[in-house]
Amino acid sequence: MPTPYSTVRITLFCLANALLIMSAACSNGKYRSGEVSSSADQTSSVDSAKMNAEKNILLHVHRIAKKSKADVDAYLGSPSYHETITPSNAPCPCEKYIYKDGNLEVVFMSGKADWITVNHMYSVDYNSHAILEALAIHYAEPFMNNERVIKWNDFDGFDELSVFSDGKEKASYAFLKAITH
Repeated sequence: MPTPYSTVRITLFCLANALLIMSAACSNGKYRSGEVSSSADQTSSVDSAKMNAEKNILLHVHRIAKKSKADVDAYLGSPSYHETITPSNAPCPCEKYIYKDGNLEVVFMSGKADWITVNHMYSVDYNSHAILEALAIHYAEPFMNNERVIKWNDFDGFDELSVFSDGKEKASYAFLKAITH
C-alpha cells in the first residue's frame, strides 16, 4: 500500500511531466495564450485559410501556362472567340483564343499556352503581393514597380509578367509571357 509520501511524489512527478509536455507544445506553437486547441480546430483554421486564399485568386496561371489547348480548354471551358495572329518577333502564325467572356486571352505558340492576358482585374489591389496572389504565383520581388506598371522577369518558371494599373490603386490587366521573349 502506498504511503502518503509516495503518493505526493507520484503526483508531483506527473505534474512536472505535464508541465514539460505543455512547455514543449507551447514552444512549437500548438498552444497560444493559455488556450489548448484540438487537432480539429487546427484543421478547421487551415481549411479556413485555404478558403480565404482561394477567394483572392482570379486565375491559377500554372494550370494553363505552357499547357496544350486541350488542357487549357479542360480548365477554362470552351473559348468564345478564335483568330490566327502573326505578331512580330514571335514564332508564328499563332492561334489566339478568348475565354471567360473576354476576361482571358491565350496565345498558343508551338502548341503551348504562352502569352496570357488577364483583363478586368479591377478587384485586385495594385501591389505586387495582391497581384501574384490573384494569379496564384509564388511571391517574387518585381524588377520594376511604378504607378503605371509592375514587372517581373524570369521568375516562378515564367519569362515575364507585366501588370498595368487602372490609375485608381487597382490592377487593370496582366500580360504574361510564359516561354517566348
